[in-house]
Amino acid sequence: MTPGSSVPRRRLLRFGTLLATLMLAGCTTVSAPQARPAPVPVPVPNDAAVLPMTGDTIEPVRTTQPPCANSPGSNPWASFRPPSPMPTPGDMPTGSAMRAIQDRGYLIVGVDQDQFHMSARNLSLSPPAGEQYSGFDVDMVHAVAAAIFGKDGADNIKYMPVTLAYRMGAVYQGVVDMVADSVTITCGRWAQVDFSVSYLAPGQRLLVPRSDTAISLTLDANGVPHVAGLTGKKVCTIGSSTSQGNLGALETGGGFRIVLAENWSDCIVLLQQGQVSAISTDDTLLHGITVEDPYLKVVGQRFSYEPLGFVFPRTDPSSADNSQFVGFTNGVITRLESADRNGYCPEAMTNADTTCWSAIYRTWLGSEVPAPPPIYYLP
Repeated sequence: MTPGSSVPRRRLLRFGTLLATLMLAGCTTVSAPQARPAPVPVPVPNDAAVLPMTGDTIEPVRTTQPPCANSPGSNPWASFRPPSPMPTPGDMPTGSAMRAIQDRGYLIVGVDQDQFHMSARNLSLSPPAGEQYSGFDVDMVHAVAAAIFGKDGADNIKYMPVTLAYRMGAVYQGVVDMVADSVTITCGRWAQVDFSVSYLAPGQRLLVPRSDTAISLTLDANGVPHVAGLTGKKVCTIGSSTSQGNLGALETGGGFRIVLAENWSDCIVLLQQGQVSAISTDDTLLHGITVEDPYLKVVGQRFSYEPLGFVFPRTDPSSADNSQFVGFTNGVITRLESADRNGYCPEAMTNADTTCWSAIYRTWLGSEVPAPPPIYYLP
């Protein structure tokens, strides 16, 4: 080591050689290797799951329901009669569930957050009071609130977001006054909850990319559905729904697999990514999705009949029987479907609207307004 130096001479020589090499390299053009971007995995909803095939027997589409022991009567679509006369808004009967709601100051309703045009969260950063959610179901709920509190109280609603897996539990546990979530009235569900009369009766169909020309669903002469263009593919729907059971009956014959997701937004993401080839549920909801995404379309015939009703707890805090509140709501639904234009209506009625119900339908579900489903009351 050189006296007074702290760096060995050999290290200095190597450093000088390296410096000369770097200076020489700076005078020439050297093409650096291009790094390839790492592949980014396609995000898939964590809770999406492919179900095993069920092999259920395919049956014809039915528009009538056989009697079932779980409902209060032989017809599961029949519900409690409205009080006659209906109570005056703002003056609900003492001791009734309606009076308890009136005294509380708001109606608690379980709703979905992404059932487009049925019940979906308003994405505005500052939605006006009472407009946190919108859609056909929500309009019907506003009518119930107006019947309890009066026209000025139509927005007195506290919304509770519920998933399809929890909506029946929310009712059964009594944490909501009612659920408005496009719930199909069935015999099995009557065993735990009460239903209103049916206020809408869509049918299940398929939603596919607009570019797809192969997927179809037809009914034969006996009303039995047949699927084409889905062999070896996947169809998304939501668990805890009648849509899953209806698809299960078609799965084996159609050669496809069912993928269950937690909500419809997940199904839409899977379809947009090409992870599934179709979505299936009520056509009212599917048409709402096409408004949000014009690159999708509804195809095929209806292969189910889905009478929808509001869901209520069997009991309420003020009495052992909630049938009076259910009947009261049925009275509201009946009035919405009547030709009376003097009562409260959540949507503006045009000359083409013979009923408030038709104005609500036209606003959310299309200009070709069908007849509302028939109303059946218990004896």
